[in-house]
Amino acid sequence: MKKYILVVTLLLIIGCAKQEPAAPQEPTTPDTDFSILDAALRNSDESACNQITRQDIKDDCINAITSKTAASSLSTSACNKIPDQETKSSCIDNVHLAKANKQNDENLCNQISNEALKTNCRDTILSSKTAESGDTSSCASIKDELQNEVCNNNANMKQALDSEDVSLCAKITNQFMKKDCENILG
Repeated sequence: MKKYILVVTLLLIIGCAKQEPAAPQEPTTPDTDFSILDAALRNSDESACNQITRQDIKDDCINAITSKTAASSLSTSACNKIPDQETKSSCIDNVHLAKANKQNDENLCNQISNEALKTNCRDTILSSKTAESGDTSSCASIKDELQNEVCNNNANMKQALDSEDVSLCAKITNQFMKKDCENILG
């Protein structure tokens, strides 16, 4: 009887050792979802989003394309089909940002609810207007340090070019821009 149990146990051990390993399981998020997402976003093809199997990725795809379309058309109405309130608000803000930039009107920035985006909108438009006018005094109200520097450099470049005075190029802090200024007026 003991031999019989020993033989059965050995056969079970040998049989288990010879079993084929389990086939690897398919990942729950196929790489194809991300490939489809990438192609859909590049082509602004909302219908391609419907081929994505993971719901959260599909929703992100549709929302991103809706936001892009809304900003391109300068119309917030497309944003209303986004169910998530935070994403909808972001979409609306991006439409207001696009309008403000297109019309070069900093007052339109006031319609943006996100404070950081609102500030960036105002700074960008002020910088753009300063580059057109050459008046560096407007740059003082720009809060972002890098944007403030860009504003001053653009205004100084404009002043140097308008007056055809190469000595004004020295006020430009960006070395590439300063070289361009000197080369143009040199």
